[in-house]
Amino acid sequence: MTSDSVFTHVHSTGIVLDGVRTIGGSRGLVTEKSTSGLEARNSTFTGARVAGASIDGAGIALSGVQISAVRSGVRVERGAHDIRLTDVAVTGGQDGLVTAPATTGLVVSGLTVTDVGADGVRTFSPDARITGSTITGGTTGIDVAAGTTITNTTITGAEEGIHSRSPDPVHAAGITVDTVELGVNIAPGSPFLLTDSNVHALESVRGQVDQIGTNDLSLPPLNLLGAIGVPLVVLAIVLEELHTARQRRMGTAPGRRRPPLPAGAS
Repeated sequence: MTSDSVFTHVHSTGIVLDGVRTIGGSRGLVTEKSTSGLEARNSTFTGARVAGASIDGAGIALSGVQISAVRSGVRVERGAHDIRLTDVAVTGGQDGLVTAPATTGLVVSGLTVTDVGADGVRTFSPDARITGSTITGGTTGIDVAAGTTITNTTITGAEEGIHSRSPDPVHAAGITVDTVELGVNIAPGSPFLLTDSNVHALESVRGQVDQIGTNDLSLPPLNLLGAIGVPLVVLAIVLEELHTARQRRMGTAPGRRRPPLPAGAS
């Protein structure tokens, strides 16, 4: 198939797609910008060149959708609003979920992204909510460029957990990050609040992070440490000490706990 597999026509409304299966094509599902009230559930989109689902319009919901081997799992296009993604799973490809600027009312729950090449989530959607999601592998777990709330979400095995470059506040609460290099990376001028979370990485925090509650900021778990190697672990300890000293000078030193080196390390 060389074109879009499922395409909604102008002013389509009240459509329910249940149990759809597509293979190949440019995009598995396309909702046109005047589409409203569409729901796609229990469907599978595989091997599309551009996107598994390209979402525009209003009141669009994806539920129980499986997407694999596509460039972008789900794209939420500019101007889309009131978009809900529930229990969507993306495997392989380049990016899991990508949202354009000027999209509003995005709610994501139970998203699973596994082994994409770049970003699990890259969002430019203001006031987006991401909850109960799991991202495994990739370059960056969640790349945030607009005010977002992230709750009860787990990121493992990525090079970088959360990268925030948003000019508006980003709040992460109850998250778990176990990553190789960077845990939470905050660009200058990006307000970020971390609440009751666990962030484990060679450099758990880079940039200014405000904290509430109990946060565990430390090195990765032992299974990742073994793969990384002792020299990088030593470098990580030095970076952690420099970061702590810098925060002490600023009067914002967090309570953090550094685990001992693995047995046999020197």
